Amino acid sequence: MDTLSSFLKTSITFHELAAIISTIIIFVSSFRYMHSIIRGDTKPNLVGWLLYELATICVLISAYELDSMSTIAAALAYAINQLLIIILAFQYGYAKINKVEVFYFTISLFSLIIWAVFSHFPSIVGEFELDPLRIALIVLFTNTLIDCMGAVSIFTKLYKEPETEDKWAW
Repeated sequence: MDTLSSFLKTSITFHELAAIISTIIIFVSSFRYMHSIIRGDTKPNLVGWLLYELATICVLISAYELDSMSTIAAALAYAINQLLIIILAFQYGYAKINKVEVFYFTISLFSLIIWAVFSHFPSIVGEFELDPLRIALIVLFTNTLIDCMGAVSIFTKLYKEPETEDKWAW
């Protein structure tokens, strides 16, 4: 009993506990979604999920660089699940790519390149006279832009073809 009470007194922060709970919810929700894909009830939008994966990888790299373990756990869970959904989307998904999605993907890749350059090449940052706050805002804007484009792509398909998504997984 002393071991249990000493374990419970260890310093697990609210953020760490929230990350653990979030990670569990992410996996449960994603397994439901993947099961629906395999059953043929859901046809995931490949481009949208690729864009989500790009944004998640940016978050994962940023969290690693900031040594934020709670963020790393949730982002890694998302990255793994999104990768599995992307793999399933190649066989079961919706892979029609229209001009708007090509535009989204191009802008997302451009944003990712800007993020990589400003985050990892201090000599270039110095030439533009950017302070760390501006770089952080560029990174935040880039990740948000990529994530929004993925959401717009997926929700456009969902609006046009609602029968291709599992309502309970969402």
